[in-house]
Amino acid sequence: MRILLLHLLLGCLSLSSLSAQSIEGEWEGTLNIQGMKLRLVFHFLDTNAGYSAKMDSPDQGAKGIPVDEVSFKAPKLKLTIKAANISYSGVVVNAANLWDDSIAGTFEQNGMQLPLVLRRSSNKHIAFSDKSQEPMPPFPYPTEEVSFQHDSISLAGTLSMPKGVKSAPAVILITGSGQQNRDEEIMGHKPFLVIADYLTRHGYAVLRYDDRGMGGSTGAFETATTADFAQDVRAAMAYLKSRKDITSVGLIGHSEGSAVAAMVAADNADVAFVISLAGPGIKGDSLLLLQQQMLLPDYYKLQSDIDATIAQNKALFAIINLNKSTTETAQLMRDYLNTQKIPAPENNTTSHEDLINQITGMVNNPWMRYFLKHNPADDFSKVHCPVLALNGDKDKQVPAEVNLSNIAAALTKAGNKDVTTTIVKGKNHLFQSCTTCTIQEYSTLDETFSEEVMAMMLEWLKKLE
Repeated sequence: MRILLLHLLLGCLSLSSLSAQSIEGEWEGTLNIQGMKLRLVFHFLDTNAGYSAKMDSPDQGAKGIPVDEVSFKAPKLKLTIKAANISYSGVVVNAANLWDDSIAGTFEQNGMQLPLVLRRSSNKHIAFSDKSQEPMPPFPYPTEEVSFQHDSISLAGTLSMPKGVKSAPAVILITGSGQQNRDEEIMGHKPFLVIADYLTRHGYAVLRYDDRGMGGSTGAFETATTADFAQDVRAAMAYLKSRKDITSVGLIGHSEGSAVAAMVAADNADVAFVISLAGPGIKGDSLLLLQQQMLLPDYYKLQSDIDATIAQNKALFAIINLNKSTTETAQLMRDYLNTQKIPAPENNTTSHEDLINQITGMVNNPWMRYFLKHNPADDFSKVHCPVLALNGDKDKQVPAEVNLSNIAAALTKAGNKDVTTTIVKGKNHLFQSCTTCTIQEYSTLDETFSEEVMAMMLEWLKKLE
């Protein structure tokens, strides 16, 4: 699930310095996205052809993301990350209170603009937490790098097969919102790698694949919607069904991936089962407003600012629901926001105009427009295969009770008799055992995905055999 409308988790950018100096080495900066701090570390290499760059995002466990284009003509720097629709423009500045030189610039993605200052790193490298639960090769089962196509898109993934079998039932793992790789890598964790390893060791073939435009997959992620991701899953199913070593295919979706699974299962009798993990069961606009009620106290001190932010988002979502064109919607949003005092988190110095640009860009894009108007319960009401739905009671992104009860009601409406729904105690949105259960805590926890929850999934699956 996107965090506070955040979908630049794997965004990239870069920098340069004065023409008389080399920028080779490490630089770092921090994006402030509606109060959430996201560190970025850039590695520059001076080559005969100019500078090349890669980026790390330590808070999200992303390493070595390539920058497609690095253009530096002192004092100006321009960077481009094509797959993520990201650009960065900066200017080298000198100031006595900054480390040597710095680069002040603007990070942009899908119309959202954020200020970003980059400074030489005082650390030789930023450490990434090792997660003890993460399985390491060699694995006691065979894995295969695979690809499958639909339309002009090629999706790349990993298929793991149980050892010593000629055929096996298969599951497809479907990532949550935001562009992610086949391991659903986020906040230093790889939950799909952990789940795939567990299920494969217990007799199930598992297919996990990179989202559009990520890793080995092609296609444009920035213009895709939940319905487009459902098409990708349908292509994955067709691929598995073409193999003689696969006996059946079920779907396991996390967060938005649950909604995608429901969408596919609603019109495809070949889906053997659905496991919904932290899945939404209410309309997107209602979900995000509820999410903000739970998350914003972690970022704002004043209740008045929380109330104002929620009221403004409710008004913006209502504009989306008018079903106007993208251009008309943007203008209506700007007209509305120009009449408002936009609360900014403490120490945020972003101008009112920049805040308007950020908010409009985050809300008025293809994915968000679709998400806000879509209700997963409509799809669950057409699902007739066995369903297991699990939500953590400490989940602040998809609150358990209302979403799970709506999923259950929708499946009852479908006349589905094989339904199990459970609120799992003590678990957050990633199904980690948490203490504060804030988003900031995700990366600090050693646990990637609860073994208790994986055992619940396996027990349920075995009953289907």
